[in-house]
Amino acid sequence: NFDKEQFELSRFKKLPYGQQEQLLQMAFQTDVMVISKDIITIIESSDIIPTIKSLALLLLGAAGVQTEVTVEKFGFKETVIPTAPPESTAVDRVESIKQYIENSLSKDPTKLEMTLEMVHRHAYTLFPFDWVGYTNETVANKYMEYVDALFGNSELEPDEFFQLLIELELSVEVLS
Repeated sequence: NFDKEQFELSRFKKLPYGQQEQLLQMAFQTDVMVISKDIITIIESSDIIPTIKSLALLLLGAAGVQTEVTVEKFGFKETVIPTAPPESTAVDRVESIKQYIENSLSKDPTKLEMTLEMVHRHAYTLFPFDWVGYTNETVANKYMEYVDALFGNSELEPDEFFQLLIELELSVEVLS
């Protein structure tokens, strides 16, 4: 059993990110309905990091919560129903993007693994949003370019996509 008060925003936001994540993971095994209002407050708070918001939204969806939630992160804002997220989320697009990356980096397993891991992490962090306005092929190419730059093989031409990618990467790093 868990302490419902841990999910009150004032207490929750003081916890280290790893502990926030752990609490939400444990909540998947419980009756979330009793704390769904607190979880919605967590998702709608600007004090909560994007990855934690994603996990909280997935938790509500798994629990069958149908209350509207306004999610805001990375300059996107949308009101969603946890059991019915938008039709195209970044998570839904991962498979197609992965195929482009695998075809291009099949001879470089290190870059391949690093690029795929990054795409997966970012798709989850973006949830319920998407790489709006970019085709799967463009997303794949941009991630490969970024990883190439990390290896020191090229210079990045800063653009909107790379700004989003860097924001995603920074938001994920706080959890590690």
